[in-house]
Amino acid sequence: MTIGQRVKIRREELGMSQEELATKVGYKSKSSINKIELGFRVLTQSKIKVIADALETTPSYIMGWDEESHQNEWSSKFRDSVMQILNNADPADLKAAGISVQEIEEELDGSEPISLAAACSIADQLGESLDSLLGHTPKEMIKAALQQEDGQTAEIIDLLLDLSADRRQEALNYLRYLSEHADK
Repeated sequence: MTIGQRVKIRREELGMSQEELATKVGYKSKSSINKIELGFRVLTQSKIKVIADALETTPSYIMGWDEESHQNEWSSKFRDSVMQILNNADPADLKAAGISVQEIEEELDGSEPISLAAACSIADQLGESLDSLLGHTPKEMIKAALQQEDGQTAEIIDLLLDLSADRRQEALNYLRYLSEHADK
């Protein structure tokens, strides 16, 4: 389960709307919460804490670390992913980017599960999201790739995310219609 899915589940458990959560965490509109729930927005450590507080839960729940076995599984996936990046990278490139392989390896060496702060720090140093380091499908990377190719595609995605479910279905039906009749 992704961070966004846990945010949505907890928000719905509390009977809270996306607008209410957006207000509690300091966003201007519900679209920011919608993007988090869909996996289009990467969260910083501080924002995870603010959202957890607003949802009356812990950052560990938001990250999916509540159960010890799950946390150990998460830590193992995280360690493997980071080590794969470090092993496949050119040491000169890492050094030029100011990444201390030794410090990261020391942080990952312990038998204890990795803390949220340490995981965020390592992910930031490597320029990766936590979801991508955990092997989740990083929707934000897909969106970024689309935006590089065609800025309108990213705009379409943003507009669709701002629509209600009913309006989104109408938009999807219209896009299908346009696609079917594109060359006719």
